[in-house]
Amino acid sequence: MKDKIGLQEFEEWIEDNGMESIGTMAELLKVQQEGAIELTKLILEHCEDDKKTKTYIFKVYDEAMQFVASALSKDY
Repeated sequence: MKDKIGLQEFEEWIEDNGMESIGTMAELLKVQQEGAIELTKLILEHCEDDKKTKTYIFKVYDEAMQFVASALSKDY
């Protein structure tokens, strides 16, 4: 899976998919941010105090987002 797309590819994708694609992207970003908030809440509520570090929280978030990305790529 490609991590980043170039500006030209992105512009072509927008042209091919129209405004609906922008709405879909906005919705995906919203879901991503809500997921980050909920995951952080879970970590703060259930982790031992020694694991409540910025590094640990972002590591868990990164792993969760990789899981979501792999699940989404299987759907398409």
